[in-house]
Amino acid sequence: MRIFIALLASSLLFVSPCLAAPADAKDDLARAKKALADAERMVADVRKSIASHADVLADVGDDLEKARKDQATLLPLLKRAEEDAKSTLTMVKSLAAERKAAREAAAAAVRDAERGVTEARTAYDKQVKQEEALVAANDEYRKARQAVDDAQKTVDDARDRVLKQLEQEPAFQEMRADVDRLEKQVQAARDAKSPDLPAISQRWIEAKGKYESARLARVDADRAFQDASTNLKTVRAALTQLHSKLTGDIGIAEDVVAAKDRLDDAVKRLADAKRTLATADDDLRDTETIVTQRERSLREWQTLPDRLADHVAASQERLKTVGDALTKLTRDLDLANQRVDAAQDAVADAEREIAKK
Repeated sequence: MRIFIALLASSLLFVSPCLAAPADAKDDLARAKKALADAERMVADVRKSIASHADVLADVGDDLEKARKDQATLLPLLKRAEEDAKSTLTMVKSLAAERKAAREAAAAAVRDAERGVTEARTAYDKQVKQEEALVAANDEYRKARQAVDDAQKTVDDARDRVLKQLEQEPAFQEMRADVDRLEKQVQAARDAKSPDLPAISQRWIEAKGKYESARLARVDADRAFQDASTNLKTVRAALTQLHSKLTGDIGIAEDVVAAKDRLDDAVKRLADAKRTLATADDDLRDTETIVTQRERSLREWQTLPDRLADHVAASQERLKTVGDALTKLTRDLDLANQRVDAAQDAVADAEREIAKK
């Protein structure tokens, strides 16, 4: 601006011919022409800048119009998406509440099963002590008890033999490998907090169930296992009969075999309850992870309208800035045209002064 004012001031020296010495009329004419050329160049520069700003203004206007259209189009969609996200979050939270209740119930079942094991073990220990007294007094009962233990070992050995042979078969090795592979995928999905965890876990459970069922079916179909199981039932029945005979006169309330069976059942119930609790813990943890993900997603949907509004506001501010700059350039163009007019007058005056001579 200082340069523009200086050039404008220098050009005004030629507005009146009386300001220049007559002997320097040619020099005055040269200076006037130079000032005119400078003024015309300034006009061209300002017009070029105005054209450039006008293009920018048009682009900014287009951007603002697009931002407003996007805002008008997307806001209803974002609103529906937000409502869907809220609905999904509500459902997932409801599922989390259900799984939390299931987890608490499973924990209570574990505590009940632990008490059951304690009670069953106490009863069994009592019966063992009574049995020991009978064994010490009756050799026939000791032999019958040993027969039950031997029969049980035979059943266990038969089962172990079948399972050991089974593990050597390619088909069952493949089933086992599939179970192990899916278990690793479950762990990886759990560590990564993947939304695919429920589906992967279901495939793992199905594969494991198929594998265990195949193992059980093979054991049950083994002839040696069947014979051993039948013999175990027979000697147990004989032991029970003998026990009843021996204890009938002294009023023993529970025999050792029944107490041991109840203890075994209690231990099994406890193991089952712990597995159920572990599954409930996993389900609850997975569901809480999904809740966190859904809450984050909802927050993102809720920020999008503000981001659209910020984009519109930024476009409006830029439009104002470019418009203000264009207004200033228009004023500069008026001043530059005034300078051209003044320089043209100075040139004309200088030429008339020379013509007089």
